[in-house]
Amino acid sequence: MKNIVQLLYIRNAGFTRKEIVEKLGITDGGRLSSNLNALIASDFIIKYVPFGYGKREEHYKLVDTYGRRNEIMSRELTLIEKMGAEFEERAVAVNEEAYELLCGMEEKLLKDSDTESSFENRYVLRTQVRMLAEEIVMQEVVNVFH
Repeated sequence: MKNIVQLLYIRNAGFTRKEIVEKLGITDGGRLSSNLNALIASDFIIKYVPFGYGKREEHYKLVDTYGRRNEIMSRELTLIEKMGAEFEERAVAVNEEAYELLCGMEEKLLKDSDTESSFENRYVLRTQVRMLAEEIVMQEVVNVFH
């Protein structure tokens, strides 16, 4: 998102979607759409059709290219980037703890079960262990990080 804002900052009239894709070297897809929609929703940019152009020539431009707005926007974008990194770190920690819990439960229950049982019985037991582990993970692990 930050790179889109920085690009729009350099031209007061803004850029078309095609120009944004070309200048930033990104793909024209869902991620670009969601970034542009988020910036529009937060009133950082607007989408407009310049006089004399058709709908296919929609431009995106910063709402206020000067003044305090840019300082606030820069701080908010930095905060969004930091939150994204923090969220990713937490997700990795939750995933690791959940996997350890799941493996430990599977090992214990499979050792305690009849070792001569059929493949089908062991498969059913393993499936039940995984469902139980998922519930425990939701209760104990995810809620701790939430």
